[in-house]
Amino acid sequence: MTSIQDQLNLLERKLARLRSLDKSRYVFGAGEHNYEFKDLIIESEIAAFENEHEIELPEFFRHFLLHFGNGGCGPEYGLLKLEQGKYDLPQNIRESEIIRLKEPFRFTTYWNMDYSDISDFKKWQDDYDHNFWNDGMLRICHMGCGTFINLVLNGNEKGNVWIDDRSSDGGIYPFGYHSNYSSISFYNWYLNWIELSLKKFEN
Repeated sequence: MTSIQDQLNLLERKLARLRSLDKSRYVFGAGEHNYEFKDLIIESEIAAFENEHEIELPEFFRHFLLHFGNGGCGPEYGLLKLEQGKYDLPQNIRESEIIRLKEPFRFTTYWNMDYSDISDFKKWQDDYDHNFWNDGMLRICHMGCGTFINLVLNGNEKGNVWIDDRSSDGGIYPFGYHSNYSSISFYNWYLNWIELSLKKFEN
């Protein structure tokens, strides 16, 4: 079984190769983050965030932040900064609510709210958009059009990646749900992005 440090080293090597191959920043989002991470983050800053929200970040994600940095290089539009992840709309903090990170994550499989027989669409929409569906999830990445990738902070799914696609009425589901597998850890999600990106240049 590989150690966390081994996993971090593997990501670092593969990222370096991807950075060198993608000179024109062809991979989606690379023109934005340029395969670079944002600010360095130290143990005391992570601990302060955990204390503020009464949580413990998943172990690998915590090491990832300390090893690489706070946001930047990653899938889609890149990784959000840790402090952005507490907002339900991290791209628009002024209109955002704070996610209750310490509350239990409520899902075990794909979820959506049926509205075929709802006579009061406005009420359905208010219920569907309610912030409590975000309980126990940290925003880590924006896919565009209000769809977010999240890291689960507690329960059986802690450390796994889930999609919040309610902006397109797509519900909330594990990252791999539409690929016939369910839970995927942050490490495997990030590694999968690198390897899929490398295939664009190595075929």
